[in-house]
Amino acid sequence: MSRLLPYETILKAREGAPEAVTAVLLHYAGYIRYFSKVNGQVNAEVEDY
Repeated sequence: MSRLLPYETILKAREGAPEAVTAVLLHYAGYIRYFSKVNGQVNAEVEDY
């Protein structure tokens, strides 16, 4: 099973399709959480955004 998102999903997300945007966000959620940390901790000032 490929860990890549289908190209069609990326195109639909770019066009603004809500289900495609959700799929992209879920796919990259781990990366977003990891790179959102400052010095290994979540930045509480931007956590609600």
